[in-house]
Amino acid sequence: MSNFASKIRDMITLSAYTLSRNETIETGKSVSEAFFVIKNETWDSDDDAVLSKHITTVASPDGQITDDGATSHHAVFYFKLEEADTELLSPYLPYQFGIKLKISGDYIVTETGQIFPLPGVVEAE
Repeated sequence: MSNFASKIRDMITLSAYTLSRNETIETGKSVSEAFFVIKNETWDSDDDAVLSKHITTVASPDGQITDDGATSHHAVFYFKLEEADTELLSPYLPYQFGIKLKISGDYIVTETGQIFPLPGVVEAE
């Protein structure tokens, strides 16, 4: 089910973050790729994104599609953001994000919304 007004309010800058999703897909289709992009503005191109992640069914540092949905009709996947990724975000500033899936050859945006990152704690030296 698509969601075009999501809010992510629990991401903390300077901290690792995992974004997990379970997406219902049509019978006979499967998900082979997923993309997560964070932008300053909705109209920014993907090339100008603050951060982007690309995952497949093979585990990677960016995450993985753990169920392509071919038999279950539910694609299950997650994106991993490391400390260096969330460091790119300024606390309290809204960012736009989107998730796009490649479902049986077609690219479909399944979720868009805003991220409101919280400040991370920097240890004094």
